[in-house]
Amino acid sequence: MSYLSREQVDMFKSDFYFVADYFWQIHNNKDYNPPAELVIHINEVMDLLKAFTKNINFENLKITNSKDGGSHMFDEWMINRDNKHAISLLKEGDSIEKVARCMELPIEHVKKLAEQLEKQKVKAKL
Repeated sequence: MSYLSREQVDMFKSDFYFVADYFWQIHNNKDYNPPAELVIHINEVMDLLKAFTKNINFENLKITNSKDGGSHMFDEWMINRDNKHAISLLKEGDSIEKVARCMELPIEHVKKLAEQLEKQKVKAKL
């Protein structure tokens, strides 16, 4: 799938488009930016990606469909990815304010991440 052309990926009209798009982007861009379209069968798409990639991020997602019958692709995954990046910056010693500004996250959210990080450090010392 990653070797399909962009035009071939865009020909998919079913939810499989999101699977093909994911692999195309990872192969060509080395990163993934999810599309804004709704996925109708989100859990099935996540199961496919989990099976193909063995990526624990897909395994840990709890996704519910919206009232219009779909789900925005990878909203939670993107949040998890942003959280992991913010936590890594905090571990490197960046301030809460700097992380919030650089990641364009609410400062209260980054404070909660910093608190979780501190709790993990305390547990690790025990």
